[in-house]
Amino acid sequence: MPISPLRLRGGRVIALFALIFVSLAAYAAQTEHVIIRSTGSRQQLKARIQALGGTIQHEFQNVTAVSATIPTSSLAALTSTPQFKVRKTV
Repeated sequence: MPISPLRLRGGRVIALFALIFVSLAAYAAQTEHVIIRSTGSRQQLKARIQALGGTIQHEFQNVTAVSATIPTSSLAALTSTPQFKVRKTV
């Protein structure tokens, strides 16, 4: 009995969604969501996060701080910088 094109296409769609899900899970495991406060300038803070491969999610207005997603491998570089206070978020 031949396989219908619709059934074959449905299997491909499911496989594609599974691949995307696994990729997102792997990405999430390799990044950290953090709030970083700085005693320096906001521009220096943003430049440092971006230089380490991070993405700024939100800039706080009343303090020099941002919410960001950074690679797990960059966390040590941020926490070792005295002007940055890093707090992981849940």
